[in-house]
Amino acid sequence: MVGIRARIRANRTYTQSRRYRPLRQVHDPSCTFAVCKQSGPADLDTIEHILLFCPRHAVARKQLRSAIALHHPHPPALTLAFISGEVSEPIKLNSTQQKLALTLLQLTAAFLTQVSIDRQTDPALRTLDFIDQEERAPD
Repeated sequence: MVGIRARIRANRTYTQSRRYRPLRQVHDPSCTFAVCKQSGPADLDTIEHILLFCPRHAVARKQLRSAIALHHPHPPALTLAFISGEVSEPIKLNSTQQKLALTLLQLTAAFLTQVSIDRQTDPALRTLDFIDQEERAPD
């Protein structure tokens, strides 16, 4: 999960948009989900579109929001930073805050896992944890 979160923060996930440019591995950077294709100009398959807006993952997003609401009195907005576990400034947390932070990381991890599973249903897409063998560091 650390790898997926790092790829999201570094904008290195294998979305159609990234595979289109600069990698030139696909001919169309648009989202492949039928609803997105039919909504006028097709939405680009970016990590922001995938995690925050794509109807393909609406159920997973709804489940995430519901789960967060059970644990957090004032649920934060879903953003790329929140989902990727980004911390802008380290702060000291008390034990209750640490437990909540860990719970939120677990909930967003489950969401990211579900998004990867959902993307596996379309053979044109890569999962969020896909690693291109050419990008792998030499052993």
